[in-house]
Amino acid sequence: MIHPTATEMVSKLEGLSVWQPLAGPCGITLQFGSKHIARGFLEEGVSSLWAKCEIKVSGKGVVYFSRSWPTKQDQKKFDELLVSSGVLKADIDDKNNSLRLLLGENKLLSVYPAPDAQQGCWLLYDHTQVPTRRCLATAQSIEVALEKE
Repeated sequence: MIHPTATEMVSKLEGLSVWQPLAGPCGITLQFGSKHIARGFLEEGVSSLWAKCEIKVSGKGVVYFSRSWPTKQDQKKFDELLVSSGVLKADIDDKNNSLRLLLGENKLLSVYPAPDAQQGCWLLYDHTQVPTRRCLATAQSIEVALEKE
């Protein structure tokens, strides 16, 4: 059974815009909802997703993007595929704790965590509370905790 707080955090993504996908050596980040300045200089959304694991974007029977580890070279493709006016549906697959986000234009973003955090995981941050609440997912477990200041 998926942690109820994790389900609640993911469901809060529904209706939020998706912006600023950033791919780099430490994975990919996505921002959701309205922008605000955090820690005096960083711009982030009301929620943030960080993933360092397998990512796939598909829709209408087509796989637009599939990588076991996104890199900086994927940035242009992420900009085209992931910036969206809104998340239509958001859920966690209880078979493998993969995150599924149905975006505008019927694109499905699937994020598949590995069996442990060292091999690959996804993290969802809820910035609407202080301290920030985070959800860490591997294929084996999901943990919800408050970030330490």
